[in-house]
Amino acid sequence: MRTGRSLIFVILANGMSIGALIFFFNTLPIPMLIPCIYPLSQRLAFALSTSLFIHVFMINRIWLMRPKPIILIYLFIVVLILWLGSYPFSPLGFSTGHIPVVRGFIMTRFGRPALSITSGEILTMSGDSITEIKPITLPVDMTCIWVSTNGGALDDPKSCDTAYLSPGGVAYDRLKLLVQPACHLPNAHGVIRISIQP
Repeated sequence: MRTGRSLIFVILANGMSIGALIFFFNTLPIPMLIPCIYPLSQRLAFALSTSLFIHVFMINRIWLMRPKPIILIYLFIVVLILWLGSYPFSPLGFSTGHIPVVRGFIMTRFGRPALSITSGEILTMSGDSITEIKPITLPVDMTCIWVSTNGGALDDPKSCDTAYLSPGGVAYDRLKLLVQPACHLPNAHGVIRISIQP
């Protein structure tokens, strides 16, 4: 009976400590220490590894003398999480494009709140207005090239974040973003269709 209660207590304590550590790591701006791994996977792996360290080296040092199955379970889960978050090797579809590199854009115009749009969506704006554009992408190193098909001006066509000046005297424009990401991810593109009011 005591063994069952002890096991339940250990499971609850582990769950609470892991939950607290995940919350703690999510609130910190932790840099990407392992390249080509999705940041959430890194935070989960750090939380589990920290929890394992606390339990093995600080709470119950006797585990160093008697290996427990829970250590192997921890290590298996950490490796599994890193594998699932790995851009080149994950079965979730990072490297095949199933999880898109470019998911949309954040558009910011003077005097208006930021607007989030998906790729291919139509945005209406007045002629000769300036809009800041930030693509919503996977957190990975990448090179970007912007192209306007109807004469719009771009602050820096080779920067992922750019400012766009809509052309005057035309009814529409089409912005295309070409992305070449690192980590064996496929090339991607995004499109913003712009309806220009006089």
